[in-house]
Amino acid sequence: MISVEHPSYLYLAAAVPVLAAGYLLRRRAQQQAHGQMLGAAPVSARLRQALRLLALAALVLALSNPQPRAQAAGPVPDQQPRRLVFVVDVSTSMLAADVLPDRLTQAKKVVAETVRGLPGREVGVVVFAGNAQLFQPLTTDAEVLSQACATIGPALVPRQGTSLAEALALAALVLKPTPQHRQVACVLSDGENHAPRYAALADSLSKAGLDIVAVGVGTPEGAAMYTQSRPGEEPRAKRDRRGQPIISRFQEASLRRMVQDRPGRYIRLDNWRSASASLRQALQKLDPSARPTADASPAQYFQWCLLAALVLLVAEFLVPLFHRIRA
Repeated sequence: MISVEHPSYLYLAAAVPVLAAGYLLRRRAQQQAHGQMLGAAPVSARLRQALRLLALAALVLALSNPQPRAQAAGPVPDQQPRRLVFVVDVSTSMLAADVLPDRLTQAKKVVAETVRGLPGREVGVVVFAGNAQLFQPLTTDAEVLSQACATIGPALVPRQGTSLAEALALAALVLKPTPQHRQVACVLSDGENHAPRYAALADSLSKAGLDIVAVGVGTPEGAAMYTQSRPGEEPRAKRDRRGQPIISRFQEASLRRMVQDRPGRYIRLDNWRSASASLRQALQKLDPSARPTADASPAQYFQWCLLAALVLLVAEFLVPLFHRIRA
């Protein structure tokens, strides 16, 4: 079955019989004016006129964009774009400068850039350190969310630590996933102090309908940790009891365990642009509404109509040549 995307263009097809009738009336008027001396129109002239009209009909059909009619299918459980919550680590270890200017700034740029590439998607933000809190409720306004990301910092969660379990539970509460309508949480963290039990929690959340993607921020060599300074004050390095600077090292293994080493679920942040592009690709693979279907493309029929019009016009141009060769 065939349908058309722009049926209003089909009204232009009325021009085809009108032009045909106009040609016949013009021919009859010429015959009357010359006292019936013209006789019947040459075959080549009639053939050329028919080819022009057929080419016009093909162009009208191309404008209407014919395409396959969608076939009725059985119920599909998940066809809505999935909602997304970014779970951002704001512990003081995210201020380490092993990626410049620091881990947290890179993570915030990934969030803002990824959101711009997901128009119309409902997105929220949860921040966590010693506890978790909802920073940005679900919204489809990418500009509002991007501006909000600029204010994310450790001061939002004064209690230090790493309560990823609470953050994931809060993300699930916001998203309300089900096995039939799955949702997505994206964790951005350096992996420090992530207990092994978080992998079991992620597995249970996956069974409940929450897919987890992790973005690792930092380097294995790590960097010194700094306390968050007040405006105008120099940042101070955190030191242990012996007076040595505390080094924060990126713990990639804990993030991989959390996503159960599933392909495409873990992304290493080398720079925020490439990480954003990789994250969008991962989210598209998780979202069935973004996957291309196996049906024929409507452009295939559109192109065939244009090709038919071109062939007909070329044939109309060649008719006099063939007529002269035969003569």
